[in-house]
Parts: sequence; structure tokens; C-alpha cells
Amino acid sequence: EQDDWTQEGWKIPGDKADALRDFGGWDPVLSAIIEAADQPHRWALHDRPPLVTWVDGPVTVLGDAAHPMLPSMAQGAVQALEDAVVLATCLATQSDLSSALTDYEKTRKPRVTAVQERSAANLRMFHHRSTTRQLLAYGPIWLAAHLSTNLIHARQDWIYGEDVATAFLETESK
Repeated sequence: EQDDWTQEGWKIPGDKADALRDFGGWDPVLSAIIEAADQPHRWALHDRPPLVTWVDGPVTVLGDAAHPMLPSMAQGAVQALEDAVVLATCLATQSDLSSALTDYEKTRKPRVTAVQERSAANLRMFHHRSTTRQLLAYGPIWLAAHLSTNLIHARQDWIYGEDVATAFLETESK
């Protein structure tokens, strides 16, 4: 982890010694994979805002092309799938392409924006080098999970319990 890392790309040469220092104590299999690598590569996580508009005429984008996600909620692919469900629902229930695409964007933006914001917040909250800070971040969650599983689950219902197609259809019928 580096605070001053601004270089972007998927093929930035890494250093095997750095990778072993960062991940070597996790699992012997992981250490063996790192040792066997000819040339490790590294990449940084960069937070990106969503596009201002996802629709241009008869074309739209979805997933990370519309709203790039940091991995700290494990929601990038999920949000792309939700986009596809809502887009398919809009296209199936509306005869006008322009209206369908506009409704797709209008429907999805609030939710994906909230997920993006939560993912960025999780990265800030849980990604610490210091063991003490890690314990301070994860300790209360561990304790809450052991005292009341429902408390942890209830806080995540908005993300994991949403039926986006039904929510769209219910909104449209009002």
C-alpha cells in the first residue's frame, strides 16, 4: 500500500520481494505462487466518479463503464448485473427506446451512487496498515456479529436484499 501512488495501468512491474513482504505470511500456497511468478505486476485502486450521463441517443453504458466501483463492497459485478436486469425490464415494458434508456439511468443512479459511496467509505474505514487501527475498525463489527447477527444483517439489507426489477416495476405502476 502506498499513499502517494498515482501511476495507473495493469502492467506496472512489481517487485517480488515487495509482494512477499506484503503477502508472504498469509498462506504457503500464496507464497509459492509469488515465488513462481516471472514478473509480478501491481496496480493501485483509484476512486472514480460515475459518469454524468449514461445515455447518448440510442446507446447506454452499464456496470463499471457507468459507475466504477472500488472492490471494498464486492459489488462491481453485482451492480452490473442489476443494471442489466433493470435495463432489460425497462426495454421490455416500454415501447419508446429513449424513454426506456432514460428510465434505466434515472432508476439506477441513486442506488449505484450509494453503493459507490459505501464502497469508498469501507475502503477508508477498513484499509489500515496498523494492526491497532485494524483492531479498532474490525473489533466492533466482530463483537456485534457475535452479540446480534441480525444487527449486522439489518445494516446490509439495503444492499443485499434489493429486488431491483420488482422495485422498478412498483415505481412505474405508481
